[in-house]
This record gives sequence, structure tokens and C-alpha cells, in this order.
Amino acid sequence: MKKLILIISIVLMAYSVSTALGPVRVAIIKTDGTAPFAVIVELNDYTGGTGSNIFPSTSMGNLTPNSSGIMSFIIEGAAWSAIASANVNSYYVVDVKVDGTLFAQYRLDELMILQAQTGDGTAMANGAGAFESNTGTITAVTSGEDLDMEDNKIVNVDELNGNSTSNTIKINSLISQDIGNENTAFGLDALINNTGNNVTASGYYSARENTGNYVTANGSQAAYQNTGDYVTASGYSSAYKNTGDYVTASGYRSARWNTGDYVTASGYSSAYQNQGGYVTATGYYSAYLNTGNFVTAAGYSSAYQNQGGNVTATGYHSAYQNIGDNVTASGFLSAYKNTGDNVLALGSNAGWDGANGNTISNVTILPQSVLTVYADKTAADTAFGLMTLVSGNYYLYYNQALGTVGAYLAL
Repeated sequence: MKKLILIISIVLMAYSVSTALGPVRVAIIKTDGTAPFAVIVELNDYTGGTGSNIFPSTSMGNLTPNSSGIMSFIIEGAAWSAIASANVNSYYVVDVKVDGTLFAQYRLDELMILQAQTGDGTAMANGAGAFESNTGTITAVTSGEDLDMEDNKIVNVDELNGNSTSNTIKINSLISQDIGNENTAFGLDALINNTGNNVTASGYYSARENTGNYVTANGSQAAYQNTGDYVTASGYSSAYKNTGDYVTASGYRSARWNTGDYVTASGYSSAYQNQGGYVTATGYYSAYLNTGNFVTAAGYSSAYQNQGGNVTATGYHSAYQNIGDNVTASGFLSAYKNTGDNVLALGSNAGWDGANGNTISNVTILPQSVLTVYADKTAADTAFGLMTLVSGNYYLYYNQALGTVGAYLAL
């Protein structure tokens, strides 16, 4: 008998729980009066024409409408849950009073059906129409306006589909995702006023007012007002107002205001205001204000303000303010302020004496510091003969007697 009573009790408990009335969200619109407003709700059964109270008058608090005049609140609690959902019919009406005066009436069955269609029935605390869902997919259909998800909590959602004329879903004011023309943006005002297609922007103002296509911008103001196509910008203001196509910019202000095409810039302000095409700049200020084409610059301020074409500069200030064409500079200050064409400058300070740069064309320049000085050829041959050298290579030295550069062939 005790077991039978226990079983019956469990069944009755399960039945009462399964039929208990769940929380319901209600929203009203009030655009006049002085906020806050005292909001009170009660549930009445109007089956006989006169309201029979089911849920007693309960305060929802003193509420203030949002900018659209909307106030929303949740009806819940023990007294509410005690109501059997099976008893709800079209005569169960939620009466809403504002400052003691009846303001609105809602059929409870319609509220329940509406919220069953927009989520799992669990209402949240903020905003009209907010909902929480644990479903795998949520499809939100709007009438053409943006879908504002700021007041909604999405849990374990595999897919979020937005269907509106602008195809835009705004998650919240700080982390936004704009979907349209295959574009995605994360960050405050990212992708705002963008007209480009296939754009991915991450960071404050990234790709804002961008008109280029196939753009990836990562970092605050990256690709801001960019007009170039096929641009990848990573770093603060990288590719900012860039107009070049096929540009990869990595680093603070890299390729900022760049106008050249086929540019790869890596490093602080690398290729900053660069105008040259087919430029690869690696290093702080490398190819900064460069105007030459076919330039490869590696090192701090390498090819800085370079004007020459077909230039390869490696090392601190190498080819700095160079205006010569077909120049290869390797080493600290090599080809610094060079004006000659067809120049090969190898070694620290090659083609630079501390005050003047090389002006001669068709030359190979080696700084004295890289050559060992010998009295004459005999002294050089004797010295090299005692060294362990790599066979098949020439070893250069300075012949003091002749004032020339000699070469010793290791056999």
C-alpha cells in the first residue's frame, strides 16, 4: 500500500510539474507621460463576461520605456506556476495597469503560442521580444529592418540565419556581424558604410567606408576607406586609405596611404605612402615614401624614400634616399644616398663615407673595412698560404704597394 501511495504521489507530482504555467513575457508601448511608470498585472478569466481573478495583482516594478516607448517584463513566480496550463483558454486575459489605470489586455493563450514559436518559452529579463534558445538552429525573419540580437541570449546555436532586405544581423554595439554580399565584420563600427564584396573586417573601424573587394582587415582602422582590391591588412591603420591592388600589409600603419600595386609590407610603417609597384618591404620604415618599382627592402629604413627602380636593399638604412636604378645594397648604410645606376654595394658603409654617397654608375663597391691590407702580392700569397681556405674561391685583399684590390685563388 505504501508503495502504491508513493507511486501515485510521484505521478501526480510529475503531472502537476508538466502542466505548470511557465514564465510569460509581456510588452507594452507607452510614449507619453513621465517615467518611470508603476506597472501591475493580474490574470482574469472572462468566461462569464465578468472577470474572475486567477492571478492576483502583482507589481512588475517601476519601469522606464526605451527610446521606442517599449516596456517589457516577465510574469512568473510561485502563484503563477500554480496555475494549470491545461485550464488556459481564450478567455484567460492578462490585464496590465499603468499607474493604477487599465492600459492593455492580452489573451494568455496567444502569448503562450507566440513565445513557443520564437524560442523555448523561457523569457529573459531585458528588452521586448527577447528570448533564450538552446535549439540547434534559429531562423529570424524580419520585415526588412536589421535584426537586433542585443537583448537575446543564444546558447549552443549551430546556425543563426538572418532574413531581411539588408541581410544584416547586429549582435550588439561592440561585437557586430554584418552578413551581406559575403561580408563579415566584428568590432565597433567595423564595415560601416562598406560597399565592397567579400570583405572580412575585425577591429574598431576596420574596413569602414571600404569600397574594395576581397579585403581582409584585422586591427583598429585597418583598411579604413580602402579602395583597393585583394587587400589583406593586419595591424593598426594598416592599408588605411590604401588605393593599391594586391596588397598585403602587416604591422602598425603598414601600407598606410599606399598607392602601389602588388605590395607586401611587413613592419611598423613599412611601405607607408609607398607609390611603387611590385614592392616587398620588411622592417621598421622599410620602403617608407618609396616611389620606385620592383623594390625589395629588408631592414630598418631600408629603401627609405627610395626613387630608384629594380632595387634590392638589405640592412639598416641600406639604399636610403637612393635614386639610382638597378641597385643592390647589402649592409649597414650601404648605397646610402646613392645616385649611380647599376651599382653593387656590399658591406657596411659601402658607397657612403659619412657625408657623401656614391655618384658613379656601373660599379661594384666594397668598403675598405672588409679587405685585409697586405704590403704586396708576395706578402698576401704567403699569408693566405698559411690559412685554411675553401678551395675554388677567390679571396680579395688590398695590395698596398700597387694600391689595388688583389685576388688569391685557393686551390
